Amino acid sequence: MPKTRPEWQYDELKINSVMDYNAATQAAEYEERHGKVRDIPAENKNILDRLEKLLPVSLSSANILEIGTGTGAFARTAATRCAHVTALDAAEAMLQVAGEKMKPMGIANVELIHAGFLTYDFPLERYDAVVSSLAMHHLPDVWKGEALANIRRTLKPGGVFILVDVTFPCEGGEMAEYVPTLCTDALGEVMKTALLGHIAKEYSTFSWIMCGLIEHSGLELLTHEKFSQVAEIYVARKG
Repeated sequence: MPKTRPEWQYDELKINSVMDYNAATQAAEYEERHGKVRDIPAENKNILDRLEKLLPVSLSSANILEIGTGTGAFARTAATRCAHVTALDAAEAMLQVAGEKMKPMGIANVELIHAGFLTYDFPLERYDAVVSSLAMHHLPDVWKGEALANIRRTLKPGGVFILVDVTFPCEGGEMAEYVPTLCTDALGEVMKTALLGHIAKEYSTFSWIMCGLIEHSGLELLTHEKFSQVAEIYVARKG
């Protein structure tokens, strides 16, 4: 169970999203829907290959925390290359699907936990790496900062944080020109509509703000670059 939330803290378990991730149907269709516009296996391999090059320990011995596991696609892949994965998600329905997908595969080195960036009880210097993909945008920027402080706390010295998320590589006043380049017909009608709703109602931020938040958290930003049609990747290390 998530730790008790102080009344002043943002309630991340009431997920701010245009999609209802606690709806069983939405959760069940998540990977299929995203798989139509994303190469999820290639994305997960990309992340794990980066970790293999950057971690101060062998990837096969690494203890990894994933925040926002969704239906567990990354965790399932990481389980084949890492010692242990702790996979968090704020939506219980998503965790239910993740467990159902893992059970017939006999995966024993993944722990699924109902919690998130703010509600997990982050142990001090426990993890060799923290990974989060398409999840931090559910938090306003103040709470992204709090999340990054938690991530820095729980990383071992030399540990690596990889963030993949929708961020905007433009300046204020340029969104009207940028959005049509992002929300193209190539996404398909369903995903295009979802992304337009995401931009209007969720908390994706400018790329330069995300870079600043990471650096101000005390992490060293190693890489920031385009990752997919809609997302960018940020790779940082705890000194």
